[in-house]
Amino acid sequence: MRTLLIIVAFIASSLIATAQEVQVPFDRNGKVFVISKTFNEKYSIITGVDGFVEARLFKLTIDSYNLEIISEVVGQRSRNIRPLTQAGVDSLREKLVQVLETAPAPQDEELVEIGELDQSGRTALLWGSTLWSLFYYGTATSIAISGEDSSPAVPILLAGGLGYLVPALLTNNAPVTEGAASLALGGMFQGTLHGYALALLIQGSSAFDDTPRVALGLSVLTGITETVVGYVVATNTNMSEGRAGAINTTAFYGLVCGGLTSAAIFDQTDFSSDGAARLGGALALAGTAGGVLIGNAIADDQHFTSGDATMYGITGFLGAALPWVTLATINPNDVSVTLASGLGIASTIGGLWLGTELIRGKDYRSSDGNISILSLLGGGLIGLGIATAIDDEQAYPALTYAGALGGFGISLALAKPRRETKSTSALEINVNPMGPFMLQRDAYGIMRPAPFATARYRF
Repeated sequence: MRTLLIIVAFIASSLIATAQEVQVPFDRNGKVFVISKTFNEKYSIITGVDGFVEARLFKLTIDSYNLEIISEVVGQRSRNIRPLTQAGVDSLREKLVQVLETAPAPQDEELVEIGELDQSGRTALLWGSTLWSLFYYGTATSIAISGEDSSPAVPILLAGGLGYLVPALLTNNAPVTEGAASLALGGMFQGTLHGYALALLIQGSSAFDDTPRVALGLSVLTGITETVVGYVVATNTNMSEGRAGAINTTAFYGLVCGGLTSAAIFDQTDFSSDGAARLGGALALAGTAGGVLIGNAIADDQHFTSGDATMYGITGFLGAALPWVTLATINPNDVSVTLASGLGIASTIGGLWLGTELIRGKDYRSSDGNISILSLLGGGLIGLGIATAIDDEQAYPALTYAGALGGFGISLALAKPRRETKSTSALEINVNPMGPFMLQRDAYGIMRPAPFATARYRF
């Protein structure tokens, strides 16, 4: 239940200064972040470890470090932490410098492997920046500068080209990890939403009257700013793609909960009044800031892969949609915005918490996450098709939601996540929608249907 307590008390916990490990390079040139098995066997940088696999260096304080060593003996992989002082790190670095100076030329396979820049996320970043510039930033910039009467063709084409060329040149000789690309692309999208929220806070209900030039201009500025900040932060902290995904997802749902809070207070989903507009913008921004803090805390609490982050986002979506679907099915002509918004906030938080427990102790692959999204969409389309076939308008929301939920459940049953080496939760939840149709042998040797869901709590 630790994660639920974090979500409830995030404001208090965010004020407590905690030490956070930051990965740092072994060499002074900032290129060697991992000592591989092949390299260590050849040059004996780290000794006294049976079954050495790889090593990484993490900085805790100004003169305090942790050397993380992964080893594998008889098929059992383990993780060992060696505390190091600044003097110990200097000694290790000096040893590495001597090896690199006397080793073969950089064309040597092992040296190239550990010394080259990590640009695994560069392609995704360039694709994202190109498409976002072409399909949004160009149009938004054109309208913000000249209004709707101007022809946006030229700015769109220029933005599309520059959206690729500028990031390509800036990252040509710079690291672009998958985590940096993920956090930067999150800023590229969510930054535009934050620009709109800022416009509501500044202009109130007039922010979207006629031609929203201020809102569009702010969305471009905040989008570009958050893209750069996301890249810099993720690069400097060597952030993983899973952690970046957890932060992006929680920040987005924080923004949603902020908007829902305003809707619950004013019992309206639009911003026709200055009070609702300004409060909605302020709460959306506050919710985003809180989401960043919570997402970072959750990623500290447990390990996240990119697939884990996808599963976490899906459960948040299912939680956020549940009250609206339920109320629209029960009484579609008189849905209370206050009630639906209030329940939406609670169910969104509940969905995110359930997601953290669902993935705890597991490392879902990227393919598992992609299949889950497609299964969610496919199941929703089947539910919508059934509702269309029976021609019952009131059944549309419930059947679509049920189909999406069923599709997601099937994807979980088919997924093949890796088991984490360590889980910090006492609660483990496993869902298997196909369980009743599958047989398994129990402790007494009797064949029985597998359970639909299982939960285990360790005391």
